[in-house]
Amino acid sequence: FAQTVYHSAWMKQYHPAAHLAAFMQHRPGFYNLMTLEEEARRFSIPTLLPTVDESTARYDLVRLSDGRLGIRKPLTSIKGLAEEAVEQILWARLAGPFRSVEDLATRVPDLDRRDLDALAKSGALDTLTGSSRRALWETGVVANRRDAAGDRSHQPSLFDMPLLMEEDVPDLPVLSAAERLSWDYRSTGAGRVHPITLARRHLNDMGIPTIESCQRTMVLPGDGTSPKATSNDLQGPVVTLAGVVIMRQRPPTAKGFMFVTLEDETSFIQVIVHPKIYEQYYELLIKPALLFKGPLQATGTWRALLAKEVWPLEGVFGGYAGFPSAAGHQNAVDAGKQVVRAGQALEGDGSGDDLAKIAAGGSVFRSRTRRTG
Repeated sequence: FAQTVYHSAWMKQYHPAAHLAAFMQHRPGFYNLMTLEEEARRFSIPTLLPTVDESTARYDLVRLSDGRLGIRKPLTSIKGLAEEAVEQILWARLAGPFRSVEDLATRVPDLDRRDLDALAKSGALDTLTGSSRRALWETGVVANRRDAAGDRSHQPSLFDMPLLMEEDVPDLPVLSAAERLSWDYRSTGAGRVHPITLARRHLNDMGIPTIESCQRTMVLPGDGTSPKATSNDLQGPVVTLAGVVIMRQRPPTAKGFMFVTLEDETSFIQVIVHPKIYEQYYELLIKPALLFKGPLQATGTWRALLAKEVWPLEGVFGGYAGFPSAAGHQNAVDAGKQVVRAGQALEGDGSGDDLAKIAAGGSVFRSRTRRTG
């Protein structure tokens, strides 16, 4: 294991883009895809959306206009898109780029409605249509008319009518930021921004700092309440942190303590849950997004939060819901389908097609949920 750790550390230090692309491709360990993409962002390595004209069957390194390396998501990362469909798209693309959704559906006739919808929701057709909402509408029209017209893979003739015309597409509402994020999670398992980004303005108003800021917080000698407390332990101020849960562990050797890995858009931190707190807040600790209040603890550069109080972070999705395990295995990720449908998701005023600006801090927060407490 020591040799593997050394090799990984060397690759991450000197070739971070290649290291993280390989990590995303093979997904070893506990971390979900959103966590890996956030780690890439911290190395100034953007993770690019899958696109029908550029993505292949693997995570690829691409050279950006500013000289940096980015990681392009593959078509195989799109949930609901069959592997055979990916192969057919790649073979058809050898004859030239796709000009439209109709061109794609005609040149790859075996793509069914499910395949086309999966491409549309993931954003892989945005370069052809301008937005995912329009792409989804076009795939529906094209698929229905193509199926009704029969095989059109032959040489086109003057008598062939187009499957889609401009008047077939109405004025469609723009996806909200929360809708776009939910589509991302349901399509590729990760959002184009971290879910907490949409709630940051609200959290700032409540005085809740980022997890990364805890690394700069002054700490003092601890009180020895940690399950692994030593004379070198330090304890900082009482803080409240918010994030999505990416891991829960309750190993049998921890004497009933539970360890929750909480992540926001800046970093992640381990939350230590005492057995009494675990019993008191058991029903909340299985939720995908949480607020924890308690003193910071530190040993060297390591930081943790000793939980004293717990609240659910309503309106935020993207974390893992479920029960802790000894090894930290996760249950299904909350993709936000229900909370978005109910209009209860926290989101910025920017549209779903403008999440890059939200990630840069340019949005104004809007809450559709009632603020309590």
